[in-house]
Amino acid sequence: DEKTDGDDDDVPTLRAEYSALQAGTRSLAKACAKIEHRLQVQTGGYVARSDALIDSALHSFAELQHSRIEQSVYAKLRAHETKGAALRAERLAEEVERLEEAEMAKQRRYGELMHEKNRLLLRKNGQGKKKDASSS
Repeated sequence: DEKTDGDDDDVPTLRAEYSALQAGTRSLAKACAKIEHRLQVQTGGYVARSDALIDSALHSFAELQHSRIEQSVYAKLRAHETKGAALRAERLAEEVERLEEAEMAKQRRYGELMHEKNRLLLRKNGQGKKKDASSS
C-alpha cells in the first residue's frame, strides 16, 4: 500500500517536472533558432562571397584548360605548317628549275629556227639573184 500511495504523489510531481522541462526545451529551442538566424545573417555574406570565389576559380580553371588545349593545337599546326612550307618551297624550287630548263630548251629551239629561217632567206635571196643574173 505504501508503494501505491507514494506512486500517486510522484505522478503530479513528474508531470509538473515534465511540463517544466518541455517549457525549458521550447524556450531553449526558440533561443537557439534566434541565435542560428543571427549567425546565418552574419555568415551569409561570407557564404555568398565564398560561392562567388569558387565560381570564379572554376571559371578561371576552365579558361586555363581551354588555353592549354589551344596552345597545343596551334603548336601542332605550326609544326605541320613549317614542314608543309618547306615541302612547298622545295616543290616550287623544282618547278622553277623545270620551267627554266624548258625555257632554255625553247630559247635554243627558237634560235635554231631563226638560224634556219635566215639560212633559207639567204638561200632564197641567193637563188633569186642567180635567176636575175641569168635572165639579164
